[in-house]
Amino acid sequence: MDIDISVIVPVYNCEEEIKKSVQSLTGQTKKEIEIILVNDGSTDKSLQVCNALAKEDSRITVVTQENKGVSGARNRGIALAQGRAIMFVDADDHVDKAICQSLWDIYKRGNSYCICGYAHEFCNMRNKTVKGRSIVPKKKEYEKLDTFFQDMPELYKNYLIFTPVAKLYDAEVIRKNQIRFDESISVGEDLLFNIVFLEYCGRIGSINKALYYYRHKEKGKSLTSTFNPKRIGWAEEIYRKTYQFAKKHNKENEMRPLILDKYYRYSICTLEVLYSGENTLGRREKKKFLSQVIHNTARKKIPHQKLSFETKVYAILFQSRRGWLLKMSAILREKIKRFFR
Repeated sequence: MDIDISVIVPVYNCEEEIKKSVQSLTGQTKKEIEIILVNDGSTDKSLQVCNALAKEDSRITVVTQENKGVSGARNRGIALAQGRAIMFVDADDHVDKAICQSLWDIYKRGNSYCICGYAHEFCNMRNKTVKGRSIVPKKKEYEKLDTFFQDMPELYKNYLIFTPVAKLYDAEVIRKNQIRFDESISVGEDLLFNIVFLEYCGRIGSINKALYYYRHKEKGKSLTSTFNPKRIGWAEEIYRKTYQFAKKHNKENEMRPLILDKYYRYSICTLEVLYSGENTLGRREKKKFLSQVIHNTARKKIPHQKLSFETKVYAILFQSRRGWLLKMSAILREKIKRFFR
């Protein structure tokens, strides 16, 4: 059987979710797919579950590696992919049975970067799934990147180009240009992957259907909830490369407020993690990182009216350099989030 789509699923300690995710792939209406499960050094029973699933469907391949993070797992999958197009699915999410066929139909019309919408799902106190809102792009096709930039602000604002899921990528573009996820950073690497791909991809297509289901579930510590001193440098790199991308295509005026809005939000989240109960840093170290975040963020000034209301408030605090207010706000936000988990 010819393989049209290679679906890459990074797997790490998700023994309870992986089966549903994989079964949503094996049940696709489009059958000409391969499913590559990359076990990234799981310490639970994820590998056993993957191997059992592979015995049920010959289209499933299971590979194991030492823990390298989600980017390392995706890169391993790219190296093994045999399909004409590549799709990424996270092990704790699942997809609509028509996602492969729907995105393949767009791909067949000559589009190298194919986008669909996604829907949020939440796990409530009774462990029941509750559906959240859906985010969908316009149904549209773009001849080149310059025309795609017409709708880029809306896609950027709704995080539709921040992740590699809910998309289909032309595998030849990835192979020819050696596009890979940056394994040296752990936040924002998905956005950077998409930016690089967009530079080479040519035609772009999107459909106004939510075919990917993003599941929110409390999973303990994660890369985005654990303080890492490198987070500050990562934020600067993401800002710089995203802004350079917009400037290269003469869209910095339209994109800069959105880029900065996300940068401010990331700074706020960094402070939440910095002052979370799980962070064991001493008071002096926390104060040092607080000063660094304030310094980096306060330098990036734009008219406040171009920011969302929440971010506008924090922009004022950052630019006034009121560290104690930012600290108290971060602690309060983190406590509120914990209360509703």
